[in-house]
Amino acid sequence: MNTKLKTIKSNLQSLRITSDPAVNALKYTWPALKLALTVLEKTLDGVPIPGLKGAIGGFLELAKTAEAASIQNSEDVLELQKHVTKLTRILKRWSGVHELPPELIIRIETFFGSTRSLHAVPFAGS
Repeated sequence: MNTKLKTIKSNLQSLRITSDPAVNALKYTWPALKLALTVLEKTLDGVPIPGLKGAIGGFLELAKTAEAASIQNSEDVLELQKHVTKLTRILKRWSGVHELPPELIIRIETFFGSTRSLHAVPFAGS
């Protein structure tokens, strides 16, 4: 019994509530609302309101698609960040070399100019 109480207490402590109400609303309220809508959709077979079950089911599908897209977008942004970091390292090695063709020097300068605000990458020529 004591072990169960410690486990429950540990789980509750790990669910930190932030001071931002919007974050709390999304983190805690949305899963509860989604569960309630799922249960409601399953119980609407005998309700004589045309289209209600379909509307709730459609909304739940849209929500599922939005959640999946959000997760995929986060993963894609992290992957893009890895590629930009790798490209930045490669270009930093070549940024101080003066024997490069002028077109390549311009492209390197343009790259560092467009990423400087994001990564604060110093360019040897600036």
